[in-house]
Amino acid sequence: MAITWSSTAILVANVSEAARPRLIRLGPVLLVAGLGLLAIAFATGQLPLVILAQILIGAAYGTSWAYTSQTIMEAARPGERDRASALLPTIQSAGYGIGAAVAGLIANTAGIATAQTAQQLTAALVITFALCALVSLPAVAAARAMTR
Repeated sequence: MAITWSSTAILVANVSEAARPRLIRLGPVLLVAGLGLLAIAFATGQLPLVILAQILIGAAYGTSWAYTSQTIMEAARPGERDRASALLPTIQSAGYGIGAAVAGLIANTAGIATAQTAQQLTAALVITFALCALVSLPAVAAARAMTR
């Protein structure tokens, strides 16, 4: 995932300004697809699907994060651009923390902590990644609204 994130970010680093909104919208779509595919991969036990899902999730961040950050900074009023720029890492860290907490809550509710068999663990993972994909759906709408 990290390799794909970095590689994708390098590949899209010099796209035209007109292409940037499409990349911002593509990121959340790739994230939802990757998380959904991860649920399917665990349900079917297919390692190639796990790898493909991780590639999609990494590409989601690589295609959209830099341009999302840039758009936020450019949308800020001139006197608030420095503040917007300074708050982005804080917001990103908060998002990681909240996202991890929500994923952990979903996983625990799905029974990951009490799983005694491979089947129980697999079921908990499928539920976790499927629900994480659903929880990520609002990001698709947010990216569309942001790029209008």
